[in-house]
Amino acid sequence: IIYAQKNVNDIRDITDIGRYSIGLNSASSSFCNFLFLTSKPKDCEQHSIAMDFNYLRSKNEWRIFNVQNRKDAFIKSKSGTIVIWEDLKLEKDDAINKNLLSNDGAMLNYISRVEKHLSKVFFRFIKYFGVHISVNKSKIEGWDPFFRSNENTQKAFDDVVSTVNGSPIKVEGYVLPVAEHLSPQEKDYEYGFDKNLQELQGFYLYRGDRLISI
Repeated sequence: IIYAQKNVNDIRDITDIGRYSIGLNSASSSFCNFLFLTSKPKDCEQHSIAMDFNYLRSKNEWRIFNVQNRKDAFIKSKSGTIVIWEDLKLEKDDAINKNLLSNDGAMLNYISRVEKHLSKVFFRFIKYFGVHISVNKSKIEGWDPFFRSNENTQKAFDDVVSTVNGSPIKVEGYVLPVAEHLSPQEKDYEYGFDKNLQELQGFYLYRGDRLISI
């Protein structure tokens, strides 16, 4: 496996959100101790690999293992990819981790925070690109900060203000509905983020359909 195989000065594809071809591996090693990845290209068989980061640290070598396909990660569609993180790293402080793992209430609150974060950052992937994200087998629903499915949301403008290397920089503006016009599910989103509609106002910056700044 070759890492960092592209020149940093190369013009990237409009859909490219990576830079050095090590994003999944390095991100996974920051958040979990075991990575399982299985993928099925179109018209091909499904194959799986695993990375045990505790093993890598103990042996001081970067090794990827070919493993058997798992029954709980069987790809039914013609093609697709499943990424599973196990043995998660919660916090850098071992004392905080110990408290979380021994306190059901604190752990549930932590899981809720993770779900909210994923629902915000990857809303467009979930809504428009068929990506499925689950935490402890609980499916994440994408959170749209503009409530665009609500008929009372008003689109104020939709403009391309500039381009970078031929890629457009698009700006959209919305007027949010009043609280009385939110559906029960939308109110759950609002209250779930511990903010009212006024506090949810602001600028939301997406790159490659991923929310990177609020």
